[in-house]
Amino acid sequence: MKYGALSNPSGTIVIGWLADGDRVRVNWVEIGGPSVSEPSERRFGTKVIMHSLATLAGASEFAFNSSGLQCVIEFDPDA
Repeated sequence: MKYGALSNPSGTIVIGWLADGDRVRVNWVEIGGPSVSEPSERRFGTKVIMHSLATLAGASEFAFNSSGLQCVIEFDPDA
């Protein structure tokens, strides 16, 4: 609620997921929040996602678009 789309009353987050064999893919898209730019270093939330996915044989991809953050998370739920 402090950063990103939820820091703005008109902001929303759209989350979708897809199970494909032994992998799960989660799409996170922020809309209507403040303008976003890529930070010079990874911050707490990004580090938590990346560390957590390491235990699930997963990966993440972040796109810091001016319209909002987009994140794709892929992992093996059985790992």
